[in-house]
Amino acid sequence: MANFRLVETYLYWWPVTVHIPDPTNAGQTIEQTFEMQFEAMPIEEAEKLDRDFQELTTAEERSAHEHGLLKRVSKSWRGVEAADGGNEPFTSEAFAKAIRFPWFRIATYRAYARSISGEARTGN
Repeated sequence: MANFRLVETYLYWWPVTVHIPDPTNAGQTIEQTFEMQFEAMPIEEAEKLDRDFQELTTAEERSAHEHGLLKRVSKSWRGVEAADGGNEPFTSEAFAKAIRFPWFRIATYRAYARSISGEARTGN
């Protein structure tokens, strides 16, 4: 077991599993995976974001808030393939393109929530 290390910024990698609709098999999904590098937020910032979220009244406001949270904590990725093959570099433009799709948002948000709750990835 490693000793706890106190640093200013905690960056860590976490697996993300995305279930996208299968374009050829109706009602089926395709599982795709990548890893996201997240930055842990200090408790004061997280609590403020939570309070702000509770005050939002529309689905659009809550969606925008969720996007902002993901943009804040998502710092890099690995294992994301470009449309023409090869690795897709993590850029603000690439992240904005990915976050437009609900399956990416849901999977990334779920992965972040699991990572901060201490829920370890379970395997076979």
